[in-house]
Amino acid sequence: MKKTSWIFSDFLIGSVISLIIIGLFIGRIAFFESLEYKLYDLRAKFRKSQGPSDKITIVTIDDQSINNIGRWPWPRSIIAGLIDQISQFGPKVIGMNILFTDPDRNQGLEEISRLKTNFVNMMFQLQKKLKSKSDQELLMNFLQEMTDAEASLDNDAILSESISKAENIVLPMFFTLKSFFAGEHETKIPFLSSNTLTNIEEREKNFSVIEGFLPVVPLDLFANVSKGIGHSNLISDSDGVIRRECPVITYNGKYYPSFALQLVRVYLDLPLEKIKVVPGKELVLGKANIPLEKNTTMLIDFNGPAQTYPYYSVFDVITGKIPGTVFKDKIVIIGYMATGLTDLNVVPVGHNFPGTEIIANSIQNILEQRFIKRPPWAFKVELVTLLFCCLFITLILPRLKAKWGAIFSCVLLILIFASGFFLFINQGLWIKIFYSSFALVFGYTIITSKRFLLTEKRKELVEAESIETNKMLGLSFQGQGMLDLAFEKFRKCPIDDSVK
Repeated sequence: MKKTSWIFSDFLIGSVISLIIIGLFIGRIAFFESLEYKLYDLRAKFRKSQGPSDKITIVTIDDQSINNIGRWPWPRSIIAGLIDQISQFGPKVIGMNILFTDPDRNQGLEEISRLKTNFVNMMFQLQKKLKSKSDQELLMNFLQEMTDAEASLDNDAILSESISKAENIVLPMFFTLKSFFAGEHETKIPFLSSNTLTNIEEREKNFSVIEGFLPVVPLDLFANVSKGIGHSNLISDSDGVIRRECPVITYNGKYYPSFALQLVRVYLDLPLEKIKVVPGKELVLGKANIPLEKNTTMLIDFNGPAQTYPYYSVFDVITGKIPGTVFKDKIVIIGYMATGLTDLNVVPVGHNFPGTEIIANSIQNILEQRFIKRPPWAFKVELVTLLFCCLFITLILPRLKAKWGAIFSCVLLILIFASGFFLFINQGLWIKIFYSSFALVFGYTIITSKRFLLTEKRKELVEAESIETNKMLGLSFQGQGMLDLAFEKFRKCPIDDSVK
């Protein structure tokens, strides 16, 4: 009867633990999801790197460039010269991961524009008084020289011309991911309409797409002559780690591609109409098929820690130190790496990871069709495994001795970890292993601890009963004059006032 009661008690404890853990698994509590993410990161570090793609070149605005050219921001004529220098070597696409949202501030240009305006007004006033044709020609020549000087100082116009000539420049934009204004209305930005995705098939159930607000976009002068514009938002998980690329973001019901996706599209020479999005399932880009999570994001398969890709300094490029073969038929990404300018992020394979290199990893994943993905059957497998572990701690573990319980629990734990790591490292399949592992470890710990505490309590009760029995027998023998027997009984009792 006692043994049956013991087993029933363990069954009750196992059932309660099982219900709690199953609830956590289905509810996806942020804290427990972060523990699964830690196991994800551990597996990501063990996944074999394929090395950086030879189709991607990263040009950086680094400390060397800042020291030699001057502090940032540079005159945009320098960026124009950089584009011209790279374009002559024939890259397929150049991604400017620099957001130019405001006109270039140039006091010289402002002053000469003011003087030109005043001079034109003065010419209109003097035109009738100047009868000599040579005087009129002299003034017109001077006006032309002022116009030429104005053009030479207009760095925005120079950069716009370089972007136009290159015909393969992709620019970034940025969305605010939280709406701060109730009833926010669409901002009318004409060139955004030419960068929307229209081939959308919303046929999946329970999908979501990240929504953007208040777009921060490049100047019209640059956007209108670019090859494409894509959002450069980096999406982190609940623990602050970036594991995903967000290939599309919705804004006022329209879908906009990411900066990385636009670079791949231009590299493959595909129109926007060739991008088909099935939110929550897949994104088709020509012959490339990108698996998407339920929130329409793509898990990034990182090739290694920061600076796995070679970086080329802007200063070295401008001064002609980099051979043209580095850029020929490549995807060239221009971004920040200088201290205080670059955005450093936490990713599964390390800390202080530049945003530009996250984009490079996303591009390589798409080009090489190498992804981390959650297979369609992942949830079912995880649930079945968790239920099996719960049945083990509820029905089997209570019937086993502590030693055998530990052995069987360890074997199951090893099998779960081995399967999860093998599928992730070799197949790129992410199966959650935390909840099943937690059920085994937590269940075994609680049930074994309960047994130990009950055993200790029963031992104390037995010892207390034995002491009382020895006392009574000792006193009885003492009263009968059997002192030797009484002494033997008193020796088995702890010394207290009652036996002194």
